[in-house]
Amino acid sequence: MIPADINYQTAGLYNPLIEDYFSGELKKKGIIDWEYSLDEILRKSEVRKFKHRHILHQVLSDQYNELNLLDDEAEPVKRNLDALLNSNTQTICTGHQLCIYGGPAYFYSKMIDAIQLAKKLNTKSTNKHFVPVFWMASEDHDFEEIQSVNIFHKKITWENKATGAVGAFDTASFSSVHEEWSTILGSHPKAIALNETFNKAYLSGHDLATATRIFVHELFKNEGLLILDGNDKNLKQLFLPLATKELTDSIAEQNVTKQIKQLEGYKIQAVPRPTNLFFLAENYRSRIIVKENTVTTADGQRTWEFNEFIELINKEPERISPNVFLRPLYQEICLPNIAYVGGAGEISYWLELPLLFKASSIDFPVPVVRNSYIYLTKKQLTQIEQLKLQTVDFFQDDNQILNQFIKNNQEKTISLEQEKQELAAFFAKLEEIGVKIDPNLSKTIQGELKRSTSNLENIEKRFNNALKNQKEQEKQQISSLKTKLFPNGTFQERIQSIFEFVLKTDENIFDLIQKANTPLNNNIKVIVY
Repeated sequence: MIPADINYQTAGLYNPLIEDYFSGELKKKGIIDWEYSLDEILRKSEVRKFKHRHILHQVLSDQYNELNLLDDEAEPVKRNLDALLNSNTQTICTGHQLCIYGGPAYFYSKMIDAIQLAKKLNTKSTNKHFVPVFWMASEDHDFEEIQSVNIFHKKITWENKATGAVGAFDTASFSSVHEEWSTILGSHPKAIALNETFNKAYLSGHDLATATRIFVHELFKNEGLLILDGNDKNLKQLFLPLATKELTDSIAEQNVTKQIKQLEGYKIQAVPRPTNLFFLAENYRSRIIVKENTVTTADGQRTWEFNEFIELINKEPERISPNVFLRPLYQEICLPNIAYVGGAGEISYWLELPLLFKASSIDFPVPVVRNSYIYLTKKQLTQIEQLKLQTVDFFQDDNQILNQFIKNNQEKTISLEQEKQELAAFFAKLEEIGVKIDPNLSKTIQGELKRSTSNLENIEKRFNNALKNQKEQEKQQISSLKTKLFPNGTFQERIQSIFEFVLKTDENIFDLIQKANTPLNNNIKVIVY
């Protein structure tokens, strides 16, 4: 029997900002003007305008054709690509950093979320067509966040001293990493098939962005997932007017700061700078600082007169790169997008942006929090059931899980609440007698009651500690399960590679995720394999 979804509130998965987004509280407060619902996405689809279809189609076609990826097996991709030329086609976008081998499991489940949301909308709309898009964060420069992958209790790390946008990193030095990966995966038929894909991706003389495109395409081409690299001169040309306005007027800081004031009382994900752009060059990416009539990079290596810099980026728009506040606007300039699927942290960023979108005259999509998944083997599920626990119990700390276990497994619950009440009644009688003799005795009797109650509570703790010791084997089972579901204290999907689960079962993990997926219902899905 597959366990029911886990209530996200019971699990304590999201912060108050996201919970209030789900519940509609943010709209009630006037912070946002849309609902978190499929109907809202469909409503936005009726008014969304987009004028760059031919440019988008050409850029995507060039990116795919350069690698000869649009073969007969990629028919769903070709159909969705050509559909972009139709005025009724809109996109559901998700994005992520270019983690090696995809990194943590949710790298893949985010894409499945976008695919499933597009499918769901296609069943509900009669006049629109929706296609899923994966936006590669190829311009990111935080290499430490993407250089490692965790699988079967081993951490594989790509050592590379290159600098600049990670998408341009040459994979020539990847062979030793891939050898270690292949050894860990072993000789299972599934592992051999996977390694063929990753060999093609990483060992064919490509950069990291191209390698990522190859293996993501191979895994999701049957679903028609379109993969877009935004680090493109033609797309940057579309972004140039907005980038110029940021340089002259600091539009992100002005408008996001106003939105942050409306979010007072909630945790703010990040605060914008006066200029929210980077300068890109070969092996180089650095934040831009504007001071009076001068533009410099944050590391001080490059300086321009303001007009000189404007002239430069007009000739070479690919030199401009948006940061976390402007990247969402760039995506919406490039795509006919009506919803963006991201993690709770990403969506917290998006909730700081409505006023910036409005000031920029860019349509704001519905930010959708990705589904979260917890992965259990059938054996682990049986163990949890035998312990008379539920999967949600493991979102608590170790002591709370043990207390829940004792409560669920003790035929006669050891609770001294009744004794405490009897003790309180006894001392109340004593006090009633005592105050007739001397009113000052009341304080003495209350003090004795406090001490006696404390002693009773200590006895209760000792009883329960004794029970814990009697259940040592079960205690070890609970600890082992907790470690597997939350390795290093981190939610499983945020650290473990999905291929660990892929190789442990004859079932198709990606199919199981698709079946479990429920767009905009953010209770945690339990995948039993």
